Amino acid sequence: MLNKNTLNSIFKGLLDDNKKFITIIDRIINAGVNLINNTDELREELMGFDGIYQTHIEDADFNYWFQIAEDRLYYEKGEHPEAPFRCYFTKELFIKILMRELSGTEEFLKGKLKVDGDLSQGLKYVKFHRVFFKYLQLKNGNNNH
Repeated sequence: MLNKNTLNSIFKGLLDDNKKFITIIDRIINAGVNLINNTDELREELMGFDGIYQTHIEDADFNYWFQIAEDRLYYEKGEHPEAPFRCYFTKELFIKILMRELSGTEEFLKGKLKVDGDLSQGLKYVKFHRVFFKYLQLKNGNNNH
């Protein structure tokens, strides 16, 4: 099982290598999607989150989106043309928020996290990502908040 220190070490090593960053983040997200879609309790957490959630990690040239529809979670790399909300990160900011070293809300208020689109969808984006990554961390034995 991965703990917070192991994850920190992995993530810190990704900052200088975009290809490795994309590969590892893609694997983590795919694992989370499979976990959620194959666990009834977790799929129930998706209720009320229907929509498309676009993420851009600009300095890695990595974009991905989630779509939640009919209690299923879908994930694709790339740009979704109909995403009503988009969130723009740097690799370092993405990792620090993922590891709960920084708050996405606070970074947005400081102007370091850029967003575009429907803010009500943005609130869902924040809540959905918290749920998604919380379950990934719990699955890997990291229940530190």
